[in-house]
Amino acid sequence: MYAGDFATAIAEQNGVIAMNPKFDLAYVGLAISQLAQGHADLAAETYRKLSAIDARGASVAATGLADIALFQGRPAEAIPILEKGIDEDLSRKDPDSAAVKLTALGEAQMQLRRTDQAQAAVERALGLSQAVNVAYPVARLWIAAGKESRALDLARNLSKSLEPDPQAYADLLRAEVELHRGNPREAIKILSDAQKIADTWMGRYLSGRAYLDAQAFPDADTELETASRRRGETTALFLDESPTYHLFPQVDYWLGRAREGIHSPAAAESYRAFLEVRGSAGEDPLVADARRRLGAK
Repeated sequence: MYAGDFATAIAEQNGVIAMNPKFDLAYVGLAISQLAQGHADLAAETYRKLSAIDARGASVAATGLADIALFQGRPAEAIPILEKGIDEDLSRKDPDSAAVKLTALGEAQMQLRRTDQAQAAVERALGLSQAVNVAYPVARLWIAAGKESRALDLARNLSKSLEPDPQAYADLLRAEVELHRGNPREAIKILSDAQKIADTWMGRYLSGRAYLDAQAFPDADTELETASRRRGETTALFLDESPTYHLFPQVDYWLGRAREGIHSPAAAESYRAFLEVRGSAGEDPLVADARRRLGAK
């Protein structure tokens, strides 16, 4: 699955489930792979089966169902799923799972431009956990909300880790702050240093965005094409059982922008791939722009 071979992952996970129908992680791997192959309905059904196994399965399934809604650009549908899941996690004393859901809730609220509610959600998340799978997405939401100093505080905390990935994520946050400030060339330098620590999927994606902002379109195309090819890594970005595949669809939009910059006819293909997933998303401003750019070709 992480390697992007979703067909093999589906076959293997079905085999595991046949041997042990109560093995939670097999359902997660199956559902994410089904979603990645374009079968959101099958993925949702797999998560519903998982939710019937036990309380832990229901918790992970709620995160997965919200991931599908966010993947399709339907944050309003993700919110009640997450809120119910958070309450259930807290009632069974599982703060780590609740914190992960609260970060996703903050993202959904932010997509709906409910900044105050998004900030309330991420404050609660950090009160429950400061693990990298919580701190990093919370910091990104703070950057989007203009709270750069708070994001940089979290970056400093992550940089103190002995593990390479949190150190790299700390640099990614510093780079994203520079992007937010309109300094793509400074961001590119920071991202290059981060890649020497750990070659992360987010690092490739943000490098593509930075090169695009700097109008270095060939480099943007290279980095975003790499991010597209390595999409299996977005299935569970932090290598836990929490699905994060909703991060992937925007790659196609930005890849279209990069290809448009180098006058490649493949730009239209990228925009179509993006609209195939997000075309019915009323809350996503990139959808209208992708349609406009596609119509102009």
